[in-house]
Amino acid sequence: MAEEVAPQGAEVTAETETDWKAEARKWEKFAKENKARAEANEDAAQRLGALEEAQKSAEQKQQEALAAAQARVLELESKDLRATVAAEKSDPSKGIHVPAALLAGTTREELEASADALIAFRGEVPEPKMIVADEGKAPALALNGDGIEAAIKQALGIN
Repeated sequence: MAEEVAPQGAEVTAETETDWKAEARKWEKFAKENKARAEANEDAAQRLGALEEAQKSAEQKQQEALAAAQARVLELESKDLRATVAAEKSDPSKGIHVPAALLAGTTREELEASADALIAFRGEVPEPKMIVADEGKAPALALNGDGIEAAIKQALGIN
């Protein structure tokens, strides 16, 4: 009488089912092959770099050394200029110290402006006050002083 009808998607056919383990093995194989190629390419790149370095002419090597030396000179001149500006702007008698490491800029004017900004940021430095612990009090008598000796004689009844 009534035919049994299966709901759609209830039947799973062998054609649509995926074998996930086989897929995983396939991609694992691809990954291993790619890793082997990458290692081979790394070795080749190192050899190529060594060959290029060996083939450089003496002039190219001198140019590279000159460029490195010029960069070092610029760095040292910059540090020297920073230290000079910091020393000029510092005034130990007023308690003003400008750290060279905090100066920003490349030209003398920029460094001086940076130093002025640091000084303004810090503000006025109050002059340190000298503190005397017993100021305004009578000094304590020394242990071998006449006052101690007189007090002992009086306590003992010796005149």
